[in-house]
Amino acid sequence: MKLKNKRIKFGIAASIAALALLIGATMAYFTDRASATATGTAGTVKISIDASGLANAMLSADGLNNFNPGDARVIDAAIANEGNKSIDLRQTFVVSMAPAAGIDAFTALPDDASNPMGWAIYAATDVTGDATNGYVIKPGAIPVATPTVTTNNGETVLTYVMPTDVVLNGTGAEAEIENGITDTSVSGTYVLAMMPSSDNSYQGASVSLTIMAEAKQHRNTSGVTWGSLQNANASYGVQVVPAYNEASDGTPVAMTP
Repeated sequence: MKLKNKRIKFGIAASIAALALLIGATMAYFTDRASATATGTAGTVKISIDASGLANAMLSADGLNNFNPGDARVIDAAIANEGNKSIDLRQTFVVSMAPAAGIDAFTALPDDASNPMGWAIYAATDVTGDATNGYVIKPGAIPVATPTVTTNNGETVLTYVMPTDVVLNGTGAEAEIENGITDTSVSGTYVLAMMPSSDNSYQGASVSLTIMAEAKQHRNTSGVTWGSLQNANASYGVQVVPAYNEASDGTPVAMTP
């Protein structure tokens, strides 16, 4: 009887052990791990200004010199997109003017609505003429924007921020091309013009122009503001010898305002 009971107990224990093994087996699982990496490069925003031939590209027989009141010079410095991202391009022109020796101050400035004098930025479509005879401002034309004006030690600086951005396509591999856009560079859109009413206070004056271009990617930037962006700039100077009120032999009259 005792032997029988031992066999029963052993059988129960064996069954429990087998059940435990079975439960443990169902909790086991196979594992594996796999990964994949995709690589790429970020798009680029890069611009440049080619001002190498600016003096000859101003499309005037006199080049940069000998501005007369009413004259205009086309600003033909090419601004190019060298990155593969399409961009919004903003252009800023800084015009610095200083009177000749012996002239204390200019009679008036380009932003003087009642009597505008000096130099201002116009759209190229607002001038007429050709490279041989020179360009002149069309009657009734006005500057492209109201400048910010500062004066320091007799020098007047006018900053014109162009009111309209230009969209340029990307270049090179993976270039972004926008619908309706065909250009990757821009030039000749604006002119540096001398106001027709500029008086003797501008005889012998000097003027210089600095061009600044700023770019930001065109796509997905609706909330991006201008500032700390890709930029490039170029500048040139010009000595002014206007023919306004010259003597018959070409000798300028006394430079008095």
